[in-house]
Amino acid sequence: MTFPRLFQGRMDAYGTDEGGCDKVTDVPDHALQDEYERRIAAHLVGSNLMGVYPLADNLEVTWGCTDLDYTDDPTEAYNLRTLLNAAGINAWVETSRSKGFHVWTFCEEWTPAHLVRDALLAAHQILGIPATEINPKQTSLEGLKGYGNYVRLPYGGARAAEGFTDSGRQMVHHPLTNAPMDLAQFVGMAWGDLTAEATYEKLAAAYKPPPPPKPIHLEGAPVDVTGAIKARMSKGTYLAWFYGPAQDGNHHGRSESLARLGHLCHEDGFTAAECYTIIDTADRKWGKFSVRPDGPHQIERLVANAYG
Repeated sequence: MTFPRLFQGRMDAYGTDEGGCDKVTDVPDHALQDEYERRIAAHLVGSNLMGVYPLADNLEVTWGCTDLDYTDDPTEAYNLRTLLNAAGINAWVETSRSKGFHVWTFCEEWTPAHLVRDALLAAHQILGIPATEINPKQTSLEGLKGYGNYVRLPYGGARAAEGFTDSGRQMVHHPLTNAPMDLAQFVGMAWGDLTAEATYEKLAAAYKPPPPPKPIHLEGAPVDVTGAIKARMSKGTYLAWFYGPAQDGNHHGRSESLARLGHLCHEDGFTAAECYTIIDTADRKWGKFSVRPDGPHQIERLVANAYG
């Protein structure tokens, strides 16, 4: 069965459809592959939808995925597919579960995670498309608690195996017609078009990491958003802080909404320390970084980018 091989990652933990982590604790190492294939089969018939963590302990992956979760327009996804294909890298556009698109690429063999990630970052950089969610997000296990980030797999449910012709969500687009492909058609085409490590390496070399943001000073950050701080917010900043991704007309995901909030705080004249608190309180409502051990670092990064 080639679908499990295309999406293979860690086999000692899986992402749940509800956003949690399902650790495998009662299966011996020699039986993990069988357990993985059993779970994949359950996913495909819809009895146990799942996601896979891409990064193995050897820091290699068998796939990469960029998530364009801020738009329902497929143009950017198709442009990424075109550029990756031109670089010799397979790319497959999927309409994701609730909104936006995934662009997947599949490796010929286990490939260093940093090469796949940098190749996708290079594609975004060349096209000027925001790189908001690129997997693998982690290329090292250093300082990592848990397993990193997982991605929900496409074709969940028996409807996908039958052709799933209603909305086409969680199905991959045909590379020529952009029509949703059924499971067998997608697997057959993807399996015949895997990408070698050297090809990822060539595009990855074109990636130019952005310069580090200027240092910021967070000493004296207030512990909460007080009435005085709210009074200084412009209407746009207040709405972005209060409603976040749910704001009417705001089609961004949580990461992009928090980043946007940082820039609005800067425009309103808040100090970096005040901005940190505003983002932190918003994040505790939306739940993006507050549940992560590196949450404070991620918020500092957002503030540094806004003020640097």
